[in-house]
Amino acid sequence: IQAKYTRLSNQDGDCRPGEKPESYSVANQRALLDRFIQQDPELSQNPTLEFIDDGHTGTNFDRPGIQALFAAVRRGEVKCIIVKDLSRFSRDSLEGGEYLERIFPLLQVRFIAVNDGFDSWKCRYGAAGDLDVGVRSLLNELYSVDISRKGKLAKRQCAERGEYIAPYPFYGYAKSPENRRRLVI
Repeated sequence: IQAKYTRLSNQDGDCRPGEKPESYSVANQRALLDRFIQQDPELSQNPTLEFIDDGHTGTNFDRPGIQALFAAVRRGEVKCIIVKDLSRFSRDSLEGGEYLERIFPLLQVRFIAVNDGFDSWKCRYGAAGDLDVGVRSLLNELYSVDISRKGKLAKRQCAERGEYIAPYPFYGYAKSPENRRRLVI
């Protein structure tokens, strides 16, 4: 049995609670993975489980979908994991590398990152030993740190200008129809 895993960060804002059942990005990732599986003669013969984390950061593994996937791997139910790219799996180069280099090989789990052209069964030096994978993992982690820093800076600048930055106004106030960063009584 194989598993496809999709993830979208809550920072991307593609799907707000109650707005729609899932983000467009998750639907697009699913379509890409389904096409990849159908085009591979070996993978297309196996049943595929799906695990999703829509609205969860990739900087840690505290995500319900990935934890369910790891539980299925530990039970021996999943022997191949397919993701769009390495950043969908993890933006933490050390923790992600631990899974790619040690845990998955120990459990004999194949890992495929479609857009990165990575297949652990074709890796000569192990996942972490591959310079391309190492650089990509580090860049994914640095991107996460950079986007977080920029987001905090933007919010701080808005607050310093006296703009209202919370998602909901407090009791007795409403957001101004002309400027959502201003409150009106």
